[in-house]
Amino acid sequence: MDTSTPLPTNETLIEFSTAVPWREMEQQKRQFNKALAEAQAAIHKTTDDTLDLDQLSQIVGVPVTSLYDLSRTDNANVLLAEVNGKRYVLGSAVSARYRSGKSLLESIGPYNLNPSVNHTNLHETDEPMTKMRHLGAEIELGLVHADGVSPSEDEMQAFIQAYYRHGLRAGIYPHLDREACQYQVEAHIAPSIGYEKTRKALEGIMTALVASGEETHLRTAVLSSYPTESDFRTTDHP
Repeated sequence: MDTSTPLPTNETLIEFSTAVPWREMEQQKRQFNKALAEAQAAIHKTTDDTLDLDQLSQIVGVPVTSLYDLSRTDNANVLLAEVNGKRYVLGSAVSARYRSGKSLLESIGPYNLNPSVNHTNLHETDEPMTKMRHLGAEIELGLVHADGVSPSEDEMQAFIQAYYRHGLRAGIYPHLDREACQYQVEAHIAPSIGYEKTRKALEGIMTALVASGEETHLRTAVLSSYPTESDFRTTDHP
């Protein structure tokens, strides 16, 4: 792999998909997702929320490992499958700080991207009955004063209310969701059929964000989750 760029080369993608055929990976992911859903559905019947990697490996059909020590259940973690010396992500969980009281097992989310699908085999993955797919988007951004100081909760709420008003005028979904950081919000575009609808909704979001920033004198930092002059503070919002 060319280490001068964070992106894999076409040769690397082809090599990976040769070692791990996309159909096999798809089947392994389906088996994992099914086993995970069954384990999460049964968690209320037992106090044991540990993950049995040996059992998961048998179900999936390939070795399943964790990136970090599973005994440290309060930490974030990633579950990996390994095929022919190549590893890929099956699922992951955030740390206990962001789980709203849920256990590690309850917090694991499946990772459905198939990295063995690339430009050489994309045509093979098409469903014969599906010609169009739903497309949505989301934008996460931080809010910050021009001098780098963090906004207060009242100022955050003022921005959210301003976005609501400007969003309604733009004809988009006018709500901003709160994130783990107090100074971070997320705007959504509901999945719909047709790229044009999504593009128009994205334009509406950007318009509402700009207008809300002008009204509240807060700046949006798309590449930052919290202001540069502030400690990371978690939101009180549930």
